[in-house]
Amino acid sequence: MARLHLDAQLHALGESVQVPYPLARAAAWWVAAELIRRHPKRLTVVETHPGGGQYDCVSVYRTDTAPSTGLVVFLNVAGHLTHEHWFGSTDSSGEDDRFNWFEVIATPNRRRYVVEQLERVEGLTSPTSTPRTVRGSIGPLLLSHLATTMSIRRDGWDIRNAFHDSAGDWSGVLEWSRSVPGIAFEAMPDDFANEPAYRYWGVLDPDGQAAAIVDVRRGLAWRHDGDGIAIDLLGLYSAQQRRLDRVAQVVLPEIN
Repeated sequence: MARLHLDAQLHALGESVQVPYPLARAAAWWVAAELIRRHPKRLTVVETHPGGGQYDCVSVYRTDTAPSTGLVVFLNVAGHLTHEHWFGSTDSSGEDDRFNWFEVIATPNRRRYVVEQLERVEGLTSPTSTPRTVRGSIGPLLLSHLATTMSIRRDGWDIRNAFHDSAGDWSGVLEWSRSVPGIAFEAMPDDFANEPAYRYWGVLDPDGQAAAIVDVRRGLAWRHDGDGIAIDLLGLYSAQQRRLDRVAQVVLPEIN
């Protein structure tokens, strides 16, 4: 079974360091967005709370198989990056075959050290060059940019999935997702677990209300004060000289 090749010194240091939540969240979104940018037709991102609901994961799954067999990696913001094959490892009681957030942030080549290794152990062919940004990748890239911006703020903005998926309590569509004009949860053939709400991610203000919602599969966004007409993120990206900071400024000027 393929294993990660960890930097022993960096990994050991990371096991003794607690990375602040906003920084770990930004790193989790960077990893998720980078994987999806490299495999936009094969991967998607959802929020899950496995382990009886105790874990808080930005989770990357394959789109061409059932959720029960499609996990690529749990990006547990308060813990580790746990790839699917770790669960089948004979030594999965230890932490020597999964990354911690300190090493993700501190490694000098994050793409090679983290992303390419996750691709290798999960059987994803690393592209020879990064594919162009498409509808299936622009949403995660925007959310990654916003998470990075949030990581240096102190006012409690958050990014949450419209579907609360928990192994510990209830699961279902969250009420804040119904407050933004234009959100209809239209079904797509490859929706995760046949639930369209998984595609929708809300950018929540400090009061827990959705300022904007992003459909990560179709590359669309809606603002809370909009008229219900979706923002075409890929078109906006092209119009803004392919600069995510300018896209973020249009979609969510409140935190940019």
